This record gives sequence, C-alpha cells and structure tokens, in this order.
Amino acid sequence: MGTHARSVSRTLLITLVVLIGTVALAFASTISSAVRLVATYALIVPGTGTPNPAVVQNYMENAVNHYLVPGGDCVGGCEPPIAVPYIAQFWPIPLPGWGGLEGAKWNVSVGSGVTSLTTRYNNVLVNPDFTDTDDISIFGYSQGATVASIVKGNLDNPDNADHLNFFFIGNPQRPNGGFFERLAFLGTVPILDATFGNPTPTDTCEHSDGTHCATDFALMYDGVVDFPAYPLNLLATANALAGFWYVHGTYLAPDDDEPPTATPYGYTPDEVKTAIEAANAPDGCTAANHCQRHGDTIYVTLPAKTLPIMQPLLDLGAATGTSALIIPIVDLISPLTQTLIETGYDRTNYGRPTPAGLIPRINLVKLVSDLINDIPEGINAALTPGLTPLPGSTGPTVTATVQAPAPQTGDTENRIQAVTDVVGKNTNKVDVKTVDPKVDVKTTDTGTEPVQPTDQPTDQGTVTGDVTAAAAPEVTAPADTDAVETPKANGKSLIRISPIAKPNEGMTAGTGTTGKAQLPSLRKALGIKGHPVRDLVKSVSKALGIDRPAKGGSNPKKATTDAKDTKTASDAKDAA
Repeated sequence: MGTHARSVSRTLLITLVVLIGTVALAFASTISSAVRLVATYALIVPGTGTPNPAVVQNYMENAVNHYLVPGGDCVGGCEPPIAVPYIAQFWPIPLPGWGGLEGAKWNVSVGSGVTSLTTRYNNVLVNPDFTDTDDISIFGYSQGATVASIVKGNLDNPDNADHLNFFFIGNPQRPNGGFFERLAFLGTVPILDATFGNPTPTDTCEHSDGTHCATDFALMYDGVVDFPAYPLNLLATANALAGFWYVHGTYLAPDDDEPPTATPYGYTPDEVKTAIEAANAPDGCTAANHCQRHGDTIYVTLPAKTLPIMQPLLDLGAATGTSALIIPIVDLISPLTQTLIETGYDRTNYGRPTPAGLIPRINLVKLVSDLINDIPEGINAALTPGLTPLPGSTGPTVTATVQAPAPQTGDTENRIQAVTDVVGKNTNKVDVKTVDPKVDVKTTDTGTEPVQPTDQPTDQGTVTGDVTAAAAPEVTAPADTDAVETPKANGKSLIRISPIAKPNEGMTAGTGTTGKAQLPSLRKALGIKGHPVRDLVKSVSKALGIDRPAKGGSNPKKATTDAKDTKTASDAKDAA
C-alpha cells in the first residue's frame, strides 16, 4: 500500500513539472515573438559588369548602409543582404566586365536578372525565419535597376505591398532623365536586342497609408539617369557623356579595389545618407531637399558640385601641377556653362515619361539675364581659393530620424513567376494570395500629392533662405574699395532656374524682393573703385595736354572758339 502511494505521488509530481515546463516554454515563446523587431531582407541587384555583388568588397554593405538604412529600411535590423547574381553584360560595349563582342545582349542579360531576382524573392517568402511582419527591400543599381523596375511592374500591387520597398540608383529607366527612356522612340533595336522605353512604373506598390514604396536616387549629370531631354544641346550631351564616365560608377564608393578615400562624385557617403534620410522623412520630400514625388515613388537628385565636363581639365591640372592656374579658370566659366547646359533639361517632373525632344522653348530674356549674372558669380568663384562648388549644391535643410514601423499580421504568400523570353514587355505574371495589409512598414514621406517644385537650378540672383550652404572662405577687398560680393560668403546658396520656358510662364527677367531686376555690378565684383574707361580717357587726355571739357553741358567747340578769341585779343593788346 505504501509503495503504491509513493508511486502515485511520484507520477503526480512528474505531471506537475511537465505542465509547469510547458506553460513556461509557451510564455517564453510568446514574449520572444512580442519583442521581435521587424527584420528586413535586402535583395541586391548589381549593375553591368558586376555579375555577383557578393564577391565585390563593400558592394552590398555600402548598398545597405548608404542607401537602404537612411531610406527607412532596416529599422528593426537588416538580415545579411542577399546577392542576386545574373549575367550583367551589354554587348558590344568593350568596357571591363561588360562582355564586349563576346558578351550577352541587353535583353538576354536583363532577362537573366529578372529570373534570378524573382527566384530569390520567392525564396525569401518561403524562408522559415520570414514572418508576416518582415519587410523585403529590392535594391537595383544601373542595369540592376532595370531588372528591379521590371519586377516592380510584374508584382503590380501585391498583397504584401506594405512590406515591400524598392531603391534605385543610377536608374536608366527613370521616367524623366533615364537614358533608355530618352531613346524610347527606338523601341527594340534588333541588332542590339535592347528594348528602349519602359520607364519604371510609379503605381504598383504604394503603401496603404499613402506613403511611397520606392526611392529613385541620382547624382545630377550622370548620363545614365540624368540625360538631357534635348540632346541637340551638344554641350549638355557632352556633359552627360562625361557624367557617365566620371559619375555613374561612384555611387557605392569606396568598393572593390578603390582607395578608402573614394566617394560618390562630389559628395561624401555621409552627405548622401543625410540627403536620403531627409527626403524620406515625414513631409521631407521637398524642393529644398532636392526631392519630388510622383505616384508611389520619390525622386532624389543631388545637384552637381562640379560639372563632369570640367573634370578632364581638373585632372590635367593635377597631373601637370598646374591646378593653381586651371582651377580658377574652371571656377570662372562653370556658372555660365551650367546655365547653357540646363537649357537642355526640363526638370519639372521626374516621374513623367519624357522621351528626347528636338528644340526646347527657351525664355530668352531669362537666359540672357542668367548669363549676365554668371559673369560676376564666376569671377567671385575664381577669386576664392580652391575649387568652388556650383550654386545650389548644398545639403538638405533637415536631418530626419525614420520612425520604427508598427507590426502587422497577415499572410504574405505572394509569388511571382518570371517569363523572360521578351524583356521589357511585362510578360511576367504575378500569382498572389489574399491578405489584408494594414500597416506601412516604412514611416517616410506622408504626402500623397506629387511635388511640383524641382531641384532644378534657379535664378542666379535669388537667394533661397531655406537652403543652407556649407561654410566657405570670404573674399576680403582692400580697405579703400567696395567689398567684393560673393555668394559663398553669405552662408546661403544661389539656386538656378532652368531657362526653358514652361506653359503660361511670362517672358520676364527674374526680379528681386523690390520687384526690380537686380543685376550685379562687374566693377563691384572686381573690387574696382571709379570707372576704368573714364579714368583711362582722362589719363590720355592729360598726357596729350587736352583740357577736360567744361561741366554743365557746355559746348566744347564754343569753349575752344572763346579761348581763341581771348588769345587774339590779348595778343592785340600786347602789340599796342
């Protein structure tokens, strides 16, 4: 009897321990799930010449840290980035890694990228560690942005749109500026097997709370993403081609075998991150932050600090030790050159598909006014030691902190199936399952209307108080002369307006706060007191013994005659 009692007691004790352990494990699991932050799975699609970003030093790390993180992704932390390898070639261009005559043609290469990205996107969705509250961010660079653009169109508002974001850099499919959209009239060129047109769609993944799902970032004058709307402006076209060579490959610098000091053209990585963070902040997509919105996409275009077309001169100066001579010349002519280049652009709306045009409508009055303003501005820049950044190339006006998203639940069994026999015709289909997304995972720009103002250059004579320029050295004039007026000494930036006339725009010159056109003084810019031409005439007249004409509007001929008559009378008196 005693043995039986002990056996029953032991059984009850074991049962109790098991129950307590089960409850404890369930409680721990619940707590763990409750405190788990939203994770982001980043898919990195590289550009032409980089078939596998995983083998390039700092490539994927810089894509995440320089762009996705400041763009509002990875709020709860990023999983290790996922490489999307593909052919990444462009026949017959003979650049390193592009394939040359033995490389794959554009549509074949892009098609392989669409297949690879689709496969890895679906693999993330079935990953056991992936939850309904996790995010997916697709990052595309150059040709990789073309791949991501096609997939963005194929997804077409999936049920997990609130957890899906895109980030494009150097995008050839940018609706207004992308090289492939500028040549949309070519369609598919058989010998190249390249399809032009097909701009990145802007209506396929807007979040349920109205915030954007895509960011398109560009460095101004990069010929791949910021090609002139009017290529017959040969100066603008040459500058864009120089931008392809000097700018397009620098977005992820330093990467691969580049020195640690390498940076995106004209900007440090920190400046790039600050600009992206500001534009993605709530209500941050403004002209002051160089941002526009169209549909589900914001466009961030950092103004150039140096014209790419001037870079060969700067390189020549550095190679020959003549920078002290060349840099002032570059500073002198850059403002005027940029004004002429901007006549080849229409920056009204980066989200509006804009193929290349022939002849722009130019406001000649404003163009002439801007060119006149450029003269003293160039002189001021040349007189300032060192290379002077172009007007308007300032940082954003705000530095924002992106807030963490609220979690949501729901099924994210969204799949895309790639069909890549014809690239650029949206033949890929989407098979989605029903879900009820409610919460955006990316707290960014809350505006729903596209921003009409652009980051286009504006009038030289207008100081925009919202834009804060970096500190620059002041030019000190001699004590007995007028102070030299320099746009770099006032702590504010001068912004240009494109001289292309817009519909209903008056053909009038820019005016200042008083309503009267304000033209800078060349003598004042040079620090010259007096009138040099008048002073020269006075000096020559004095050397030749010519008396200065009488004041008060007297007739010089009459004065000469009177002098002769007086002399004759005097001679007659002496003779008498």
